[in-house]
Amino acid sequence: MDGFVMFFTNILDYALVLQILAVSVSVVIALSPVQKTCRSVLFMSLKTICFFAAESVVCAFLFGLSMYIPILRGNCFLFGYIVCIAVYAAFFCKYRIRVRLIMSFSVLAISVTALEFGVLFAKMFELLLTESIPVDWMGIIKSVSSLFVVCFAVIQARFPVNRYDDVPIPATALIMCCSALSAIMCFVYEGFFSGIGRPEVEHVVFAGLIFAVLYVIDIAAYMLIFFVCRERDAVIRLKAEKRMAEANAEMVRLSEKNLDYLRQLKHDIGNQYSYAEMLLENGQYDDAKKFFKAIGDDAIVPLTFIDSGNKNIDAILNMEISKAHAHGVRADVQVAVPPMLPFSDGSLCSVISNLADNAIEACIRYDMREQGIRMRIYPRRDYLYIGVENALPEGIDKQKLLALGTTKPDASEHGLGTQIIKRLVTQYNGYITYSIEGGKFIAEAMMNLMESSANVREGGRLNEKIQDRGLRRRRSRIDSNKGYAFGHPGKNKSAGVRGRVHFAADAARRVG
Repeated sequence: MDGFVMFFTNILDYALVLQILAVSVSVVIALSPVQKTCRSVLFMSLKTICFFAAESVVCAFLFGLSMYIPILRGNCFLFGYIVCIAVYAAFFCKYRIRVRLIMSFSVLAISVTALEFGVLFAKMFELLLTESIPVDWMGIIKSVSSLFVVCFAVIQARFPVNRYDDVPIPATALIMCCSALSAIMCFVYEGFFSGIGRPEVEHVVFAGLIFAVLYVIDIAAYMLIFFVCRERDAVIRLKAEKRMAEANAEMVRLSEKNLDYLRQLKHDIGNQYSYAEMLLENGQYDDAKKFFKAIGDDAIVPLTFIDSGNKNIDAILNMEISKAHAHGVRADVQVAVPPMLPFSDGSLCSVISNLADNAIEACIRYDMREQGIRMRIYPRRDYLYIGVENALPEGIDKQKLLALGTTKPDASEHGLGTQIIKRLVTQYNGYITYSIEGGKFIAEAMMNLMESSANVREGGRLNEKIQDRGLRRRRSRIDSNKGYAFGHPGKNKSAGVRGRVHFAADAARRVG
C-alpha cells in the first residue's frame, strides 16, 4: 500500500504522465476504427481517458509489488503496458485475431523502444553535464520521447493493416518477434544498469543506439506487413476482376450462340411450316402425318443459359456451366435470388467461382463427370446460401479431403481458393462449412444480407429496400444432361425478373 501511494506522490511526474498518455493514445488509435466524425472522436477520447486511468492504476499496483518481487524492479512499467494492452486487445478490440495481434504487439514494441530510448538519452545528457542547471532537461527529453510513440500511432492510422482481411501468419510472427526482442532488451538493460551503479557514457550511448535501431526495425516491420497485405489484396482483387470479365465475355458468347441458333431454328420452322401447308392443301394427309411425327421425334437442342434476374450471378453461373460442359461434367443449378445483392461483384464472383471450380476439378480428377455437380443459391433468412456438391468415389480418404489441401504439383500457386472463400464470407459476417455426406463433398457458404459492409456504406438503404419490398425471387434451373432450362415467373417484372421458359420452339416464335 505504501508503494501504491508513493507512486502517485513521488514517481508520477509530468514526464511519466505524458508517456502513459502517449501509450494510451496509441493503443486506442491502433485497436479502434478511426472515423472522422465528432461522435467517433468523442468516443475515442473517452476510451483514451479510461485507458490512461487503468494504466496508471496498474503501474502503481505493480510498483508497489516491486518492493516485494525483485523481478518487477525497474520493469513495472513494462509489465503494466503488457497487461493493459493485452486486456484492451482481448475485450475491447473487434478486429480479427491476426490483425489484433499485429496492432497490439507493434504498439507494445514501439512504446518500449521509444520510451527506453528517451530514458537513455536523458541519462546520457545527465552524465555529460558537469554542473547543475535550473531546467529539468531529464523530464523534457522523456516527454519528447513520447512523441515518437504518438508518431507511430499516426503511421498506423495512415496505413491501417485492419483494412485487409488476408493477413499472412508469418507477418504476425514477425511483429511478435520484434515485440519480444524489444521486451528482452528492456529486461537486459534494466538488469545491466541496476548492477553497475553509475553507468559509463559509452554504455548508455551503446544501449541508446540499440533501442533506436529497434525502433526503426519495428516501424519497418509494420510497414512491410502493410505493403505485403496491400499487394496480396490487390492480387486477389485483380483475379476476381479477371474472373468477372471472363464471366461477362462468356455471357456475350452464349447470348450470340443462342441467338444464332434461334435464327436458324426460325428459318427451319418457316420452311417446315410452308412444306406442311403444301401437303395439307394437296390432300396428302398421310404424308403430312408422317412429317409431323418426324418433327416431333427430332431432338431439340437446348439453350444452355441461366437467367435468374441477377446479372452478376447469371454471368458467373453461365461461365461455370460452360466450363463444366467443356469437360463433360453434368451441371445441375438452382437459383432464387433478388435482382440486387449487398455484395461487391468481385467478392460474389470469387466465392461462387472458387466453389464451382473446386467441384468441377474434383469430378474430373475422380472421373465422376456423369454424376456432376449440384449448385443451390438462394436467400435463407438473413443470409445468402451458396451450396455446391460433387460426387466422390468409394474408398476415398475423407479426413485428408476435409483437410482442404491442394493436390496440384505447384502447391505455392494453388490451394488459395478455400482461403479466399473463408476470408470473403467472414468479411460479410458469414461462414463456410465443408462436409462429406452420402458419398458427396458438400461446401456450404452463408453471407449475411443484412449486415454486410456494403449495407453499412449505403447507410442501410439497400436493407430497407429489401425488407420493404420483399425478396423478389426468381427460380431458374438448368440440367446439362437432360438439356432443358425452366423458370418460375416472379412478381417484379420491371426489375427484369419475369420468368421465361427457354425451349427452342417457344423462343423461336419471339425472335424477329
